[in-house]
Amino acid sequence: MDLNKPQKISVCGFNGSGKTQLVKYLIKNYSGKVFVYDYHNEYKDLPDNVITYVPKYKYDETKIVEEYNLILKKFFINSKLIKVLVVDESNAYNPNMKPLPFASQDLNDNQMHYNQTIIHITRRMTDINTKLIELAHKRIFFKLFGKNDLQYLDALKKGLADAVFNLEQYHFAILDEFGNVTICEPIAL
Repeated sequence: MDLNKPQKISVCGFNGSGKTQLVKYLIKNYSGKVFVYDYHNEYKDLPDNVITYVPKYKYDETKIVEEYNLILKKFFINSKLIKVLVVDESNAYNPNMKPLPFASQDLNDNQMHYNQTIIHITRRMTDINTKLIELAHKRIFFKLFGKNDLQYLDALKKGLADAVFNLEQYHFAILDEFGNVTICEPIAL
């Protein structure tokens, strides 16, 4: 997966499925500037081209969104230097059934004009704003087995639910913008 091409990517899977490992692999193999909005402070020992930010607020919904908008506007939106944004636990900032915060809406609508790549990471695809899944160029799924997730997968592509449900540990499926599905082996760091 080439992060040099501006694109929107969503990564979904339960705890321990390999989401963080995959994203670390991608950003370790990318030479441009990367900004990681690191909810759990788990992006450590990364190259100098990676900037991480651990949010101060996690339990006050208003402050969570305010901080998220402020940091993204300051460090990422219209940045000529930072080319990749990783938002871990994106569902905390972009929950399903709620409007996207300004920064996310702007990035989702204008990402190609900004010439940047955005990676949203969430456990369950039904927990995140649907625009971030449905408008992604690449949707990466690790094993999911929740009823709502499986229904959503089949709504995206018939047969995708079975493919994702039957994935072996650390394997993942990529659904591209053209509806093609690729099953991938685990990433070794």
